[in-house]
Amino acid sequence: MSRRIHATMMYRIMHAPVEEFLEIVPLGRILNRFTKDMDVIDKVLHKNVNLVCFVFFMVCTEIIFIIFSIGPILIFPLFVYVIVALYY
Repeated sequence: MSRRIHATMMYRIMHAPVEEFLEIVPLGRILNRFTKDMDVIDKVLHKNVNLVCFVFFMVCTEIIFIIFSIGPILIFPLFVYVIVALYY
């Protein structure tokens, strides 16, 4: 995914209609900006996705524990809800 984003960014910069921008801004500065963006995508995005998955599974576990502590009669509506939620 990061390669596709990098290729899209590079294409947009290299095919920009503003030629003065590329003449004024050194290529090293543009490359440095790309490197920083790819670093953020590779490191920060990965951590955030892991955190979202962890929180999602924690919430699911807590919901299951609450249902089992309230009573087993709520297990059937839970399965019905999950089946309906998966189709929509």
